[in-house]
Amino acid sequence: MALIKLQIFLTSVKPNQNDIFKEKFIKQKNTEHIWGFSDSEKNLKIWQNINNNDWILFYFNSRYTYAGKIIKKQKSNKITKKIFGQELQDKNLIIYCNEIYEIKKGFQKTNLDMGFQAAIPKKHKINLIQAKEKSVYGIIEKFKNIEKYLEIKKIKLKSEEFETIIPSSMKKEIRKNKVTTLRRIRDTIKSKKLKKIYQNKCQICNYSFPQYVKLGYSEVHHVWPMGDKGNDDFDNMLVLCPNHHTEFDYRVIQFNSSKNNVIEDLEGKKIGTISYKKGHILDKKNISFHNTEVRRTYFES
Repeated sequence: MALIKLQIFLTSVKPNQNDIFKEKFIKQKNTEHIWGFSDSEKNLKIWQNINNNDWILFYFNSRYTYAGKIIKKQKSNKITKKIFGQELQDKNLIIYCNEIYEIKKGFQKTNLDMGFQAAIPKKHKINLIQAKEKSVYGIIEKFKNIEKYLEIKKIKLKSEEFETIIPSSMKKEIRKNKVTTLRRIRDTIKSKKLKKIYQNKCQICNYSFPQYVKLGYSEVHHVWPMGDKGNDDFDNMLVLCPNHHTEFDYRVIQFNSSKNNVIEDLEGKKIGTISYKKGHILDKKNISFHNTEVRRTYFES
């Protein structure tokens, strides 16, 4: 598997697009925040470099105010017209972020950190630029991860409306539930130790998203969230890739009721198996809590 480098991209929201940005990107009620860029030759070249889990910073209201973690990209004029209307129909180089972070990063200092001159010409017209690789590496060397550099402590609370997913065998009327999700960026001593045991490889897919050649990247998921009085012990932790971590947090995957190492989707279809190192196993009460929350969120009246 080829190593993928973590990258940072910068863009600015033009003053005449402020309202559209707030309504169509920041305040979207679905799980994906969508923004687009015009299909110029320069933008296309940079856009093609974007990978899943790269970061993008938005210059908005005189500073870099928002940051997003990119989960996918798509080129589509049809989607652009549907979301942004005729006014911004040229923005057909699309990115999707599943989480939006509020940040407060000064324009000049951030530009210097990213390897650019402080006063980028026409700062309100930065369509899409990519931070210098050496500068990103320096940030990670100094701060260990991008979250710490951006001074992110927690993701902004979002109230999201999900259409209930129900197995066809249950034949129930589709309902809508309102779910509030809060994810915290934690890296405790125990978390670091568990990551080391698994060599930063996901316990489900065995993938390790590499920040750089020397460093692998993984996340630790607390099966019974600490915010709901779950413990910070190994029997409540899984080492996961960002994708599987997000699926657990949004409660769209669950444990098999009889085989706790088997992971299923909400229709009971097996999607993976959890591998455990010797001496590490989840407590059944933590597994039960997660599955109970899944049922409460999607299936219970």
